[in-house]
Amino acid sequence: MCPSCGYVHYLNPRILVGVFLFCGERLFWIKRGIEPNRGRWTFPGGYLEQGESLQQAAARELLEETCIAKTAEKMIPFSMLSLPAINQVYLSFHCRCDQEDQAQITAEAEDWGWYSEADAPWSELAYPGVEAQVHKTYYWLREGRFPFRVGEISDGQMTFNTYSTKL
Repeated sequence: MCPSCGYVHYLNPRILVGVFLFCGERLFWIKRGIEPNRGRWTFPGGYLEQGESLQQAAARELLEETCIAKTAEKMIPFSMLSLPAINQVYLSFHCRCDQEDQAQITAEAEDWGWYSEADAPWSELAYPGVEAQVHKTYYWLREGRFPFRVGEISDGQMTFNTYSTKL
């Protein structure tokens, strides 16, 4: 709080979104064209901007990075990850494709591809700490379900709880 005027300035965490496009049992990956981790593989994503919903942010990031257009309504949330040490919260969405959409190379994605679990670029991950969770995503693709995950990275350790509701 400012002692002069009483204004309270909140230091809230930054919110990021990620998109896991899938077609059958294949996920869509991008090779980062910008830092951090330029030249390494990950999934489309980025920061939430002022005035947009989480789903709108996911659709926008997908379009900006790949030129693949999907509506916000097609973005289905399936994971939330808190990183308290760096004040960030990641929300991941999955989006089903009826066919393997063709992307374009952009400033943010210097390459792209649709990969099965066996063929994915595991040795070139932009964020190696998420490898186990991406393997779990492939598992759920094979199972035909996406339960919701809530996780945290603390002291270099990633933990997740999985929630599946049967109605």
